[in-house]
Amino acid sequence: MNKKSLAINFERAKIFADSRISAFTLYIHIALETGLRVGDILKLKKIDFFKENESCYVKFIAQKTRKKAIRPISIKTYNLVQLCSHTDVFRNDKYSCTYSKTWVNRNLRKHFKIDYERAKNKGYNLSSHSFRKASGLLVYENNGLDVARDFLQHSSYDTTKAYLELEEAELNERLIKTFNF
Repeated sequence: MNKKSLAINFERAKIFADSRISAFTLYIHIALETGLRVGDILKLKKIDFFKENESCYVKFIAQKTRKKAIRPISIKTYNLVQLCSHTDVFRNDKYSCTYSKTWVNRNLRKHFKIDYERAKNKGYNLSSHSFRKASGLLVYENNGLDVARDFLQHSSYDTTKAYLELEEAELNERLIKTFNF
């Protein structure tokens, strides 16, 4: 059975990524800041990261949608990418290849055991996609459905709503808060 991924706690993931330097924490930084899919992150090259004035960015072509995009990233993430010794950001020196989705998922389960158990108890999975969902939810909560749809590169609002598992009750709760009913 293919379980849905549960969004990881954004703040906890960010604190973990900020607390150490490794290829996996670099992956977390990029995933949280861009909302990219695992395959798109793992194929990034150093040349995809650039500075313009005081801002840093990553450019990419999404494998699934074939859409080109540029996303802002933090100076910290940009500097961590610049420390990579290869042109491929996620190069596995031990096996002379790019890290895999399996590598991401194993590290995720290893370092986020509490989140993994919480997801499992709810009938969900914790996977590389959990970072994308966390970012999408944060963008939605702060900027609304339009921006979340664009950020996630979904073709329709219904896709974004289903992806973020936004139910009508939650929508109405947000509307009540917005309009102070």
